[in-house]
Amino acid sequence: MLVDFSFGININDLNSRKEFIENYFNIDNFMRAMAVNVLVGNPDDYRGNANNFYYYIEEDGYLTYLPFDYDNSMGAGWPGHPSFINYTLGNGIYEWGWETWMPCGKPLWDNTIVYEDYQILYENYMMQLIEDGTFSEATYLEIYEKAEALYSDIADMRYDKTNYFALKIDAVTSDIEYYRSLR
Repeated sequence: MLVDFSFGININDLNSRKEFIENYFNIDNFMRAMAVNVLVGNPDDYRGNANNFYYYIEEDGYLTYLPFDYDNSMGAGWPGHPSFINYTLGNGIYEWGWETWMPCGKPLWDNTIVYEDYQILYENYMMQLIEDGTFSEATYLEIYEKAEALYSDIADMRYDKTNYFALKIDAVTSDIEYYRSLR
């Protein structure tokens, strides 16, 4: 099934490829995951270095993308050098690193994001997460404070995300405004 999916995602005819994607891939979930990865600044994802994900494959061959491993996120951990700039704060929502390191490309991303409706879906998820407060310092701080109450006696807990949220939200909304102005 995975081999069939690999061929299907690389169909040259754009209409046939899109039909394949919509019949065999949870594109909504994938675009949502890519949006979250941009917001949390994860350089260690599918687009960054083609790892840290699984496919859940149903018996009928329908695939769902499942991301994991967010330790290098939110302006912490590996900054992503040389392809990522300042913990991804300097990377655009469509220019997401490691292009020269992966000359074969990232076919799942490269072959889905060419469709304008998927671009809009991706951008809309980022804006939704910002506008509804899911991606916000206040929401993060609530979670952090719960973790701090549970673990501060056994773990070094430091809160340092204020600048990350402000800078990431500004960068992402600016990028989205730019790309929307081109349509």
